[in-house]
Amino acid sequence: MLVLLLLLLLAPSLLLLLRLLLLLPGRTDMYFPPDDNALDVPHMARAELRPIPSIWGHVAGAPDNNPPDLAYIRHAVLDWLDRAV
Repeated sequence: MLVLLLLLLLAPSLLLLLRLLLLLPGRTDMYFPPDDNALDVPHMARAELRPIPSIWGHVAGAPDNNPPDLAYIRHAVLDWLDRAV
């Protein structure tokens, strides 16, 4: 019962999240190149593509030992959230 109540209260916010999409592929990712994502974005409502300017290919954005990637991701997500609401 509590779960149902929470879902009813959160439904508008959850639906908003489902309609928003931020894609952050690595610019040098050879497995999932950003050009592939660029073809997908026009088919998604309110999607935004921001490739991570990283030399680390597919592991770009794995910020454990990569402060520049982490800083880019933080900035991109915070900026996107500010504009998304």
